[in-house]
Amino acid sequence: MMADMFGLGALSLPADFARLGWAPALSCMACFTLTNVYSGFIYQRLTLKVPRAVVFDEIGFAAYGPLGRVLVFGTVYLTILFEPVIFQLMCMEALQQTFYMYKLSWQMACLIIIAVMMPFAQLHNIEKVAWVAILGTVGMLAAMVVICGKLLAIYLSQQTPAHTQMAAHQGFEVALVGLMDIAFAYGGQQNWMRWITTTKQRNRFAAAASITTGFMSVVYLLTAVTGYAALGTDINKDRPISSVIGQDLWTLVMNAGILVHCIIAYQVIINVWCSTLLHMALPSSAKLRMEVDANARRSVWLLVTVLCIGMSAFLAYSLPFFSPMMAVIASLGDVMSMFGLPCLFAIKL
Repeated sequence: MMADMFGLGALSLPADFARLGWAPALSCMACFTLTNVYSGFIYQRLTLKVPRAVVFDEIGFAAYGPLGRVLVFGTVYLTILFEPVIFQLMCMEALQQTFYMYKLSWQMACLIIIAVMMPFAQLHNIEKVAWVAILGTVGMLAAMVVICGKLLAIYLSQQTPAHTQMAAHQGFEVALVGLMDIAFAYGGQQNWMRWITTTKQRNRFAAAASITTGFMSVVYLLTAVTGYAALGTDINKDRPISSVIGQDLWTLVMNAGILVHCIIAYQVIINVWCSTLLHMALPSSAKLRMEVDANARRSVWLLVTVLCIGMSAFLAYSLPFFSPMMAVIASLGDVMSMFGLPCLFAIKL
């Protein structure tokens, strides 16, 4: 769960502070922190109320019938559909930054990530993935330590402080991108059903969500504050912070950590994507056959992972815009999966 939620969103936070200014950005972070904690309790309550639910649309159906299912499909599942694009995009960027000495082209980076992810994606047991995910969390945490250290060094070396604003005035569209980016940083609830339904103690999920949110918020705050204070309003808002702080040995360590995290988080997202698609698309007889026929299960899983990675690679290659892409995904379903639909369903159930 930590590897799934903690990570890429932090890389856009300094730019989001530049889009919004100190007061609005800090207020948004505080709001999403509290909302995330509350969401953990709501999801726990819903899964205990509907214990047979495996995917979120089944909870929606239990609450509001076909309408609840439509609401989930139109928001949460759209987010799951496009979320792998962000991880494909960030893996390509991290690969280029880590091996900058080879000057990898965007096409080559895309092909390398596809080659790495195809065999890795065949791990479809979420418990096995969870153990590997610890390595991704450690890699991302190491990267964030390097980022904050380099940004702090930039800040301390400045004779004139970078220009910042208490409240930015760059227009509604710019502010909306900043807001949705922060929502994406706290997102991931659309994958929670996969975690809850595979755990043996569902009544402890809210505590796990609260611990994860608290840890994320501290790291996010340090990254955002040091980044905005050091670079101010002149920061490149279209690229992650890891790509705008120069190249040296520490940057190599940082990008290697981000790359490891991205690959593992990407694998987690592929797992959720494929599991959700198969659960929705396959008839009951096909699901039963997959449970007893290991060869059929592997074959179907291979086809679905090819579809997922192929679609993600195509969109990431065609639309290499990190922050706007995150904002689009957040607007599709992160906000609704965080507190919109869960609260609506909890009222009914």
